[in-house]
Amino acid sequence: MPVGSKLTLGLLRDGKQVNVNLELQQSSQNQVDSSSIFNGIEGAG
Repeated sequence: MPVGSKLTLGLLRDGKQVNVNLELQQSSQNQVDSSSIFNGIEGAG
């Protein structure tokens, strides 16, 4: 999705669905080690 795209993220909080409106922004980092995001995807990048 390109920078500036708007989306709605649905999640569960305290057992209730919550929708959060988001707008994608340019990252200040060029690369991120996938294991620093979630160790379950280590080696995916």
